[in-house]
Amino acid sequence: DADGERMTPTHSLKKGKRYRYYVSAALISAGRDKAGKGQRLPAAAIEAIVGRRIGDWLADLPGVMEALRTGGPDQSARNQKDIAAAVARLASRWDELPAQDLRQFLRTVCTRIEVRHDQVEIGLSGEALARQLGVPIMAKDGIAPGEAAPITLVVPVRLRRAGLEMRLIVEDGTEPARIDHGIIRVL
Repeated sequence: DADGERMTPTHSLKKGKRYRYYVSAALISAGRDKAGKGQRLPAAAIEAIVGRRIGDWLADLPGVMEALRTGGPDQSARNQKDIAAAVARLASRWDELPAQDLRQFLRTVCTRIEVRHDQVEIGLSGEALARQLGVPIMAKDGIAPGEAAPITLVVPVRLRRAGLEMRLIVEDGTEPARIDHGIIRVL
């Protein structure tokens, strides 16, 4: 969370519907009255922001190539083409990945997701990404072969309190879709 504290997945049931959240450890152990700090964020909103940002980044082939390039121009053109093709394949089917495959990919590649007051930072492992893509990491001076620098993606957001939970508002105006079940029932 914004205070560097670990968050735990949890859920609540309301009228038979399950609502998933990520909750700061302070809120779980001490409760809201004693904790004072901490966050309770809707899981679907965080997951949508992270998934969308990684998908957008994968569609930026030069950015991905640079992140996986721990090396200079000595890398063979064949390896570069293989990496570009693997990234393009994943990016083209990103939105259609089955939930289980997407979850496994994120668990493998994401090293840390930090929700701050003004941004969400997504840490990715370059080595894990290369393994998922089935491609080698390009060598670079000063970095051992097979190692890649950590990748950090940032999404500018604002946190706004809505009752007990916090609401994420993405700064570029692409707020995660929110379904109003009350209106749907009325219709």
